[in-house]
Amino acid sequence: MKQVTVIKQDTVIKHGTVIKQGTVFAAVAAVTFLAVAAPVAAQDVSGMWEVSWESPRGAQTFVITFEQDGMELTGTAQMRRGEGTVSDGMIHGNEVSFTLSMGGGRFTLTFKGEVDGDTMAGTLTTPRGESPWTGKKKEG
Repeated sequence: MKQVTVIKQDTVIKHGTVIKQGTVFAAVAAVTFLAVAAPVAAQDVSGMWEVSWESPRGAQTFVITFEQDGMELTGTAQMRRGEGTVSDGMIHGNEVSFTLSMGGGRFTLTFKGEVDGDTMAGTLTTPRGESPWTGKKKEG
């Protein structure tokens, strides 16, 4: 039979070792938190993507070349009117977000969505409102 001696309400001695009951709870809580908060592996979206959405001026399509470093995304976009810059990009699991700046930063588009293999889709925010967008990874 195990001998357990209670010294204070929150302190127990087991086999000659003093254990604070709150310490055991804190250890279990910390392990549980770390298991839940462990980073989700980000999908690799580096490379060229054809991105499209409907604007008041009709269908818009351009090619974004993403560079990925862990969860961070940067890149460039080739459009009819020149080049744009991808900034503030993040990928976490299958969630993606980035900002596309054009015209020297005078016009920005904010993309949020989900990646599913070689496709992505979500919501694009412009100064004129929101619109759905899609992306397809280009081969090569």
